[in-house]
Amino acid sequence: MKRDYLEINGFETDIETTGDGGLTSALDGDYQLLILDLMLPETNGFETCRTIRKTGEIPIILVTTRKEDIDKNPRFQSRCR
Repeated sequence: MKRDYLEINGFETDIETTGDGGLTSALDGDYQLLILDLMLPETNGFETCRTIRKTGEIPIILVTTRKEDIDKNPRFQSRCR
């Protein structure tokens, strides 16, 4: 997701390109929402989400370009808890 679409609609954004960087920012920052790619380098999106969930309940939108059936199943959300 491009930050331009969010910023043009008045949202402030920060971008991290790795799971480790995103995790550090998420835990140290004061965010109202996270958009998290499942296919992050270093620490993947599921593991990043699990670690964030241990510290709070900030809303997280998970995105991916993966097309496997498991990724379309609503139960995959449990992989983040």
